[in-house]
Amino acid sequence: MRNLNLEDTFTITKMLKKMNIRKEIKECIKDAKKTPGENNAESLGIDIALLVVENISSAEKEIYTLFSSLTEKKVEEVKKMGITEVVDTVKELFTNEDMKKVFSTALSLKK
Repeated sequence: MRNLNLEDTFTITKMLKKMNIRKEIKECIKDAKKTPGENNAESLGIDIALLVVENISSAEKEIYTLFSSLTEKKVEEVKKMGITEVVDTVKELFTNEDMKKVFSTALSLKK
């Protein structure tokens, strides 16, 4: 999987908005803040990855677009990915170093 870029951010935010999981993400962040530790960002990433997998059908087009871009495969190839590869890609997406930094920032915000 290639590194994330700004274009991916737009696709990810569209995807999350379509999934309508903002409340659940906020709850995951709140829960992660309650448990201090250096693995909080990764744990938060895994929790959000699970939310995405649970709601994947709500943003089918965006998932295809994002996975196609990240894996450098054609959309038709992405559509034929095995479930294990899909889950692994989601997990890798939400636990890579870039996303860990995003989640660390989210955990450090007040509120």
